[in-house]
Amino acid sequence: MNNPKLYLNINLLKIIACFLVIVNHTYSCIFEFSNITFFVKIEYIICRIAVPLFIMCSGYLLNIKEFNIKYLLKKIVRVGIPLLIFSCFIYFLRTENLNFAFFRDFLKEPIIEPYWYLYMLIGLYLIIPYINKMLKNINNNQLLVLIILIFFPSLIKFFQLNISNYLLMNSFSYIIGYYCLGAYFQRNNFSKIPSIILMLFLIIFITMGYLNYSISSIFFIDSIFIIILSSIVFFLILRIDCSKKYDLTFITDLLFIVYLVHPLIQNKILKLIKMTDIFYENVNLGLIIYQFSLLIISLFISFIINRLIILLKEFIKDINEKKVVNS
Repeated sequence: MNNPKLYLNINLLKIIACFLVIVNHTYSCIFEFSNITFFVKIEYIICRIAVPLFIMCSGYLLNIKEFNIKYLLKKIVRVGIPLLIFSCFIYFLRTENLNFAFFRDFLKEPIIEPYWYLYMLIGLYLIIPYINKMLKNINNNQLLVLIILIFFPSLIKFFQLNISNYLLMNSFSYIIGYYCLGAYFQRNNFSKIPSIILMLFLIIFITMGYLNYSISSIFFIDSIFIIILSSIVFFLILRIDCSKKYDLTFITDLLFIVYLVHPLIQNKILKLIKMTDIFYENVNLGLIIYQFSLLIISLFISFIINRLIILLKEFIKDINEKKVVNS
């Protein structure tokens, strides 16, 4: 799976995962309008794979890289500074007050909830260099055993086995498990598995989720159900023949900003849509309009922010070049 064309598929996976994050963050609004419909249940089941997909994409792309301290700190700063700025915005909108206590407690609990993924990502960046060194020195079979061991607690929870926590306390985080899954998919070619079989398993697992919708624990990110469902979707998207003319890099460049922007505007968009009474007439249609409106507006704002950042970088670069010439 070292085919460069597959990186176009990874871009597609990131875009899908970003939309599923928005779905996950907007899902709860329907509770005040009507009973949960078939569409809403299916949408909720699928949106739970958003974060696993993102982490597997990171494992797929980053496991073959060697991180030096400078590169690592650069990635952390690129996440940390926007996280701080946008957390300030949300904190101010919620409290109408921003003081030194916020900056003092920025890394403490409770965090600004919509951004929990970015805290996790910073922690993942800190440990990736060591994971990559380990992955470099183990073969595929050893990697598969490692993944099984990492997700062993998920199997225990699924089968409700009474096993001591002292046995499980040394397990890796399930986040590392998803990262290793992405690395495993990057190493191996699964083209022998017919797509129709994968589609059948996808339908079976979504049906299982629908029939067990009331059991909230199966939809946790570390549940064996979500692990398998995420892997199936990952497989299927990698199977798509993404031509170069459908390169979606211009959208994936905006996704980080979309993730930061959408919590700031989602309540305002919801209020506007509520004014039309569409949720009362057709909750499914109302939810779709809400989610796509949030995605499109977030992409538009992100595009503007991204262009401003590019212009600022070019401006700073020009100033530095003039300084060099004048000196």
